[in-house]
Amino acid sequence: MNKEILNFDYVVVGSGPGGTTSAKIISENTNTSIAVIEEGIENDEKIEMGTHEDLSKRYRYGGAELIFSTPNISIAEGRGLGGGSEINSGIYHRIQDQVIQNWSEKFKIEDLTNSSLDEHYKFIEKWLKVEKTGKKPKSISKKLVDLASASNLEIEECKTWNKNQISEKKQSMKAAFYNLENNNVSVFTNMKAIKIIFDSNGKAKSLICKKGGKSVVFNFKKLILSCGTFQTPLLLRKSNYKFIHKTTFNIHPHLKLGAKFFDTLEEGEIVSNYQIKLDEYKSSIGSSINSEAWKALFLLDNWFQFKEEDLTNQLKKLGIFYSMIQPKGFGKMYISKRFDNYLLTYRFHEDDIISLFKTTELLIDMLLKSDVEKLYLPNKNIHPIEKNSNISMQNFKDNFKYFNIHSVHTFSSIRMGNQFAECDSNGTLKNSMNTLVADASILPGPPGINPQGPLMVLTAKNVFKFIDV
Repeated sequence: MNKEILNFDYVVVGSGPGGTTSAKIISENTNTSIAVIEEGIENDEKIEMGTHEDLSKRYRYGGAELIFSTPNISIAEGRGLGGGSEINSGIYHRIQDQVIQNWSEKFKIEDLTNSSLDEHYKFIEKWLKVEKTGKKPKSISKKLVDLASASNLEIEECKTWNKNQISEKKQSMKAAFYNLENNNVSVFTNMKAIKIIFDSNGKAKSLICKKGGKSVVFNFKKLILSCGTFQTPLLLRKSNYKFIHKTTFNIHPHLKLGAKFFDTLEEGEIVSNYQIKLDEYKSSIGSSINSEAWKALFLLDNWFQFKEEDLTNQLKKLGIFYSMIQPKGFGKMYISKRFDNYLLTYRFHEDDIISLFKTTELLIDMLLKSDVEKLYLPNKNIHPIEKNSNISMQNFKDNFKYFNIHSVHTFSSIRMGNQFAECDSNGTLKNSMNTLVADASILPGPPGINPQGPLMVLTAKNVFKFIDV
């Protein structure tokens, strides 16, 4: 096999929000050589969100990854230049003070407050033009606003970094960084990281990669891992890294709900940036992807009861919402070096089931009081819900194992902190101090919000310490 040897000061594995934030900070604050290695390819920016092409080309395994649980949980990970930023809605939050406090206390994280993160928030928000759209809500967004208003609930128009008000251009990592001139950043796409080589003291010194039939060895001074919640621990395990703790992880479980309205929904909005927060249940309500392809996929959960004869008309009137919880449950990751893969399991806490029911019950009640003809829950045993009908907690619990739960928020497999954590308070591996982890792995627990804002701000804080600027 052909082998090539390359030398860099910094090697970043993964080009998602964490890896790209790292590369940007290093490139702007040091005079060093940087390699960004991405397993996926550079995708066409014209691919529309929520289409078959989007799903098949931008997602790992075509978005068909599974966590074994009761019920099983489907998850989706981005794969390609820009990582998850190429497929998500770009919703951005700052971390809530109570979450920061809980993380700091439980994991003994030093100097972690929103005040200490303020300069890093400002850096991220300026770079990505984080802002509210300033536009009047339409389609699914208007439905959410009307539902909240009718029930006297607060609704938040979340800030986003996907689009700005002027150009409407998606501000993904690819658009915000890789499409620009970065003279000291070398990008390698379609390149799979195979193994990290550590010396006898645990220092990472080189990375073996493959591209097609060619082997490429990257030598470096410092390594940054941004492969993702599951790919980062998999790479470390294959590299014989000595873990301090067993690999566990967290997610935000989402339960979708379909609502067929009497009238056709306004076109032009694929996903909403409005969310209803329910502090009582540690949950939120929002909208899923509302493309025709994704709506049709939702109906497959109970096709024979959900699908109507005039499918085209049904899809035009169908809106997909979700209930999302901040859970107490957690998952475990079992890694097989032999098969170059892993098995994921998850256990729901009883309180999580109750929280998911209460949130979904509220959403059902709000929708039934609006201009809705019928509702669909992704469960083979639950018939479409119409006016003057509902679902009881007992019925929900009895049929919980038949629900289709999903998540696009995975994190916490390599937590940061001085206690119960694989990384220290600054995100460096405790058993390899020249290796920084800069992806959702480092989040100590469920943030209860879209995790990209927390991920990027923690990455920014950690990278500045890592390069000693």
